[in-house]
Amino acid sequence: MAALALAACRGGDTLTVTKLDRLARSLPDARDILDELTARNVKLSLGWFGA
Repeated sequence: MAALALAACRGGDTLTVTKLDRLARSLPDARDILDELTARNVKLSLGWFGA
């Protein structure tokens, strides 16, 4: 599912995930994903935003 979300992101978008483990399996994997998002001008938002 994360791969679909990453593929759908376009420059200027913000990808929001509730927990880092929902995006990546390891810290090096998360770093690689963040590097890719940064190169594509996509922001990453981590955390729960709800009641």
